[in-house]
Amino acid sequence: MNVVRVILFAVIVADLTISAGWTAGAGTIGKLRDNDPQVVGTEPNPAFVAQLPIQQVDLYDHPLQDRIITLSSLARPFEPGESGDKGEHIPWFWVIDTRSIPTSALKNPTEALAGLRFFTVDETGAVRKLRSDDWVERIERGQPLWVVVHGNRVDSHEAFAFMMSFCRMSRQIGLDGTFVLWSWPSGVMVRGIARDSRLKAMRADLESSALASWLASHSLRGPVNLVGYSFGARTVMQAVWQITMQRSVAASELLEMDAPSQDRPAFTLFLIAPAMDTAAFDRMIQETVQANPSLRVFVTVNRLDPALRWYRHLWSYHGPSALGWQGPFCHTQKDLVDSLDVLDVTRQVGHTHRWETYLTAPALRRAFQRTGGTLLTPSPPQSAASFRP
Repeated sequence: MNVVRVILFAVIVADLTISAGWTAGAGTIGKLRDNDPQVVGTEPNPAFVAQLPIQQVDLYDHPLQDRIITLSSLARPFEPGESGDKGEHIPWFWVIDTRSIPTSALKNPTEALAGLRFFTVDETGAVRKLRSDDWVERIERGQPLWVVVHGNRVDSHEAFAFMMSFCRMSRQIGLDGTFVLWSWPSGVMVRGIARDSRLKAMRADLESSALASWLASHSLRGPVNLVGYSFGARTVMQAVWQITMQRSVAASELLEMDAPSQDRPAFTLFLIAPAMDTAAFDRMIQETVQANPSLRVFVTVNRLDPALRWYRHLWSYHGPSALGWQGPFCHTQKDLVDSLDVLDVTRQVGHTHRWETYLTAPALRRAFQRTGGTLLTPSPPQSAASFRP
């Protein structure tokens, strides 16, 4: 009888202890959630009232993934002519969207250009839809153009957050010009990490044709700065290579002998954490610089980036290494010393593939500052702080 009583007493004590632990744990988790600085706040909005935490993802389990972030506070797109509730809509940056274009359509540049969608985003996060790219008249007047291409597994909301961070960084270091986000469909996860990365790499390569066609369809007299992050670096590098090769062929056929020099803009490429083959980069940059000596290329190298270290396993165990992990070949750096700058950000960025950390690297910011200029856009309002990634 005494044994039964002892066992019953022990069960009661254990039950009370577990209950107390759950209660204390719940209180602790609640306090951590209330004090978590990585919570995306939102302005009062009947349609969007939520606070969603940023989901941190282990890069070892999900290679070539930047970071998952959900911004529920982005306003819905306005139709042309429709007025918003917060006064005049002053564009902070423009968006060229290819998310509605199927992969097969990108093989036809004319069809791809017809499927582009255009948006503007102001500093409060409000989005307006445009029916054409007539706004390009602004950049055809000679001011600098900044085209930014994001990486893999980035939905439209995180792409906006990425561009907002880039624009804020540009303002801090005094960059001038018109800022454009090239938004491509990388947010949908294909089953299988390796298969998803291979398909996204192929899509990024095809995006370069659409980007090259769009750039070539306008008379861009000012400097053109192309910023590609991760898989986006593949897009901008191949786009400039295609434009240069096409112009070289046309010139050799005497089709552009009378073309004014200002119709051939000076390109500057910023390849940030580039997820592309080093050998392919070597071939393209050699041919591009030979045809266009004014090209300037900045490449970041991070030997601790776990996603870029994993890149070679996309194709096989002994596949090509990523440019952002290995860096350009020694002979490439020697031959193109006046056109190629390698930025070693290993100690500044460290063991991560997050774009937020790369944008804070001092070496990269100094490279951006070499373009000079003073930013013309107004300072962001306080409400824009809710979009800080």
